[in-house]
Amino acid sequence: MNITDETKPAVNHERVAMLVAALRSGDYQQGHDALAPIRAGVQAYCCLGVACELVIANDGPAEKRAMNHLSHPGIPEGDPQGLQFRSSGYENPGSGWTTGFMPNTAAAWYGFADVNPTLKVNCNVLRAKTQYELGCSCGGTPEGCSLATAASTCNDHWKLTFDQIADAFEATFLTDTETPA
Repeated sequence: MNITDETKPAVNHERVAMLVAALRSGDYQQGHDALAPIRAGVQAYCCLGVACELVIANDGPAEKRAMNHLSHPGIPEGDPQGLQFRSSGYENPGSGWTTGFMPNTAAAWYGFADVNPTLKVNCNVLRAKTQYELGCSCGGTPEGCSLATAASTCNDHWKLTFDQIADAFEATFLTDTETPA
């Protein structure tokens, strides 16, 4: 998404709070490597897939069609597949339906400056996931420091839990020291 400082949307704190609550709710099974992968008939969600589901739930079918059409411009507007948000890409590799980032319209709904927002993650959360030195500024103090990490990387590479990702969204967008996504 090409957003400059002049066109950067304002983050909608109420909607981000809804996302944080949804991630913590236990209503979504966590998945990896796609917004909403279906594996062996089980629906799962990346943290960004949960974000998209909230957009759909709050803006209805028209938004669902618009998100798919903008995200997959090769699909005609009236195509019945335009209503199928959940990816079947794992059953049909290369189908073009599997995507790791939310569509531009979903990012704009939250006021995120990017389709894969950068989150502030406490270095100690990441340190627990790796044997390598992170090279952060705090040197591993108990309080830790914030490291900038893309939301999809938190979910897919670091395999952070939804609770940990909710903490990162909260630290990034719902505190007094908010930074742009």
